[in-house]
Amino acid sequence: MGKGKISQVVTKQGVVLSDWEMNYYSDMNVQGINSQDYIQMMFCLNEGVSWNIANDRRGVHISKGESCIYRGYGKMEYLCYLGKRDFVFRNVKIPVEYFLRILQDYFDPRETGRYEKKLLSVYLSEVLE
Repeated sequence: MGKGKISQVVTKQGVVLSDWEMNYYSDMNVQGINSQDYIQMMFCLNEGVSWNIANDRRGVHISKGESCIYRGYGKMEYLCYLGKRDFVFRNVKIPVEYFLRILQDYFDPRETGRYEKKLLSVYLSEVLE
């Protein structure tokens, strides 16, 4: 399929730190469900990628030198890694509950409201029901 190295460390708070280095011999289609239980901070250090979410016309894209904060939808996601390209990512997955504590402890309440609205609206509505 190709060459690569994936390593990860999980902290006692449940934060997952991952390093991804991949190069596939030919185009590689992958799919999986991205958990709603995590906020991800993804850093693209080389070749960029795009992915699509089931039943959603919008896609997500990250290019070399970019980063994004992303929350899984709990739906199937589809991605194609192009062959013979070097993909290098660093990823930090933070459990939503821990992320909320970090917001409350280290950010101004006006900022936390904006972050919660953008990243956690589905999660918060589930918790409040």
